[in-house]
Amino acid sequence: MKSAVASAVLGAALLSSTSLAASIGHVHGANHVHRRAPTPAAVNEKRAVKFMTTEDVALIQSSGVLAGKNVAAAAGSTEAITVGQAGNAPFVAQLNNKSPNDLVAVVWAGAGQWGAVSATFVGAQQADVTHGLKSNTSTWISFNPANAAGNSLSGAISAVSADSGLSQYGQVDNTWIEYTLSTENQFSTTDVSRLINMNGQKVEVLNYPSKQAFEDNAAPACTGDNEHYAYVCSGGATTCIAGSMIGTDVGAAGNTADASGMDGGCSGMPTGGYMVINFY
Repeated sequence: MKSAVASAVLGAALLSSTSLAASIGHVHGANHVHRRAPTPAAVNEKRAVKFMTTEDVALIQSSGVLAGKNVAAAAGSTEAITVGQAGNAPFVAQLNNKSPNDLVAVVWAGAGQWGAVSATFVGAQQADVTHGLKSNTSTWISFNPANAAGNSLSGAISAVSADSGLSQYGQVDNTWIEYTLSTENQFSTTDVSRLINMNGQKVEVLNYPSKQAFEDNAAPACTGDNEHYAYVCSGGATTCIAGSMIGTDVGAAGNTADASGMDGGCSGMPTGGYMVINFY
C-alpha cells in the first residue's frame, strides 16, 4: 500500500562538515550514507564460543570483528535480538547460506539515530550476533522491538567470509540487509545497501507477514535484492558515503513510499513478520 508518510529505514542521517562522516541511516527520499569508524579491535582468543566454532572465531579474528553477544532466544527474554525462534518475538529472520563459502553472519542494531550509526562499527563495538553459517545451512534470529529503546529496532545483517572482512573504517565490507522493525506502526521495512562495497555478495530478503504465510508457500509481500530496494553508488564508484535507492515498486502491495512517491522500502510486516534472507 502506498503511504504518504516518509518512513525512515534507519533514521535520519546527517553529514558532518568537518569529517568524512556519515551514518548507515537513511530517510526515504534522502541520501543514504555511511560513517568513519574507530580503529577496529579483534577477538583475543581462538576458542569456540556460543554459536561459533573455533574456525568461525578464527575467521572473525582475522577480519577484526568482535564476537557478538549471542544471546539464545527464550520465552520471556528481555533481549531485543536473540538467536533462535524460542520465545514470543514478533519478528524472525531465517538466514540461509546458499553460497559455496562458509560465512559468519553479523547482526547489529542501535538505539536512536546515532546509536544505529555507532552499532555499524563491529570492529570496535560488539554486535548483537556473530553466528557461524556453514555453506548450505540456516539459522534464525529473533527480534523483539518492545525490548528496545523507543520500541523500535534499526540495524542490519551482513556476513564475513574468508574473502570479506571489515572496511578500512571498521564496518562489514559486504552487502548489508538493513531493517527497521516496530509493532507500533505498519512501516517495518527492509532494504539492501551496497554502498560500502558495490562488489559485495549477492543477497535477497523476502518479507512475509508471518511464518505461517511462508510455510503455506504464500508469495512474499515484498522482495529486495541487489537490484531491487537497493541503495547503490553513482558514477561507477565501488564504495561511497551516499547513494540512492533503485528498483522500487512504489504503490505495490506491501511497500511503503514517501510523500513524493519516489522512494520505497520493502514492507509487508504490519504487526510482525518473517524475513527470509538468502546469501548467494
